[in-house]
This record gives sequence, structure tokens and C-alpha cells, in this order.
Amino acid sequence: MVIVMYEKVINFVTRTENLLKDAGEYGHEMEHMMGWDWNMMGGWGFIPMFLVGFAFLLIIGLSLYYLLSLDRRQNTTVIYAPPPPPVQPVTPVNTAPVVTSSANMYGQTKFCPTCGAAVPHDARFCPSCGNKV
Repeated sequence: MVIVMYEKVINFVTRTENLLKDAGEYGHEMEHMMGWDWNMMGGWGFIPMFLVGFAFLLIIGLSLYYLLSLDRRQNTTVIYAPPPPPVQPVTPVNTAPVVTSSANMYGQTKFCPTCGAAVPHDARFCPSCGNKV
């Protein structure tokens, strides 16, 4: 099927070329009659006409995009999240206050819980029994 179509196209092109060769000086008019005149647009040529067509399609496309996006913007409603509830400070319940002695706070001596000997404030072990304070 494809080969048959290919042969028909080749035969048509060959016959057309032969007709144009036989036409001699009238070949240009014959090209124009067959629609093969590339300079048919008054001397503008293909590329400027392509650019004009592309610009036209671009304007149409951007106009449609703008109109559709404008329609979407009008139909939307902005919903904001509710503000978070205010944070209340929580006071601990049933806690005993921590009492620190002024002696421990200012580098004075403390006492070993095992033997009761006086231990300097910055010591980790009791100097008399060696237990951890």
C-alpha cells in the first residue's frame, strides 16, 4: 500500500517537472497556477508570514488563558484558618517547693549522708568514708 502511494507521488512530481521544463519561459505562470509560487504574498516570503501567523496564534492563546484564569479567580473564595487559642500558663499541682539552703548555694560545706562528716561543697566523694555524695 505504501509503495503504491510512493510510486504515485513520484510519478506526479516527475510529470509536473516535465511540464514545467516544457513550458519554458511560461514556467513561472504555470507554477503560480499550480500553487507553487513561494513569493505569492506580495514579496513578503515564508518566514515573515510564519512569524505573523505565530504571533496571531500566540495572542489568541494568551487571551484565552487570561479569560479562563479570570473566571477561576472570580469563583474562588479565600478561607483563612481560625486563629489558635490563647495559651494559658499551666501551674503544677501538688508539688512541694524546692528548698535550697544558703550554705549549699554559696560554696559552704555539706555533710555526708553515710557517715555524717563535713564535706566541701564542690567534692563528689566523702573524704572520710569515700562514699559518693
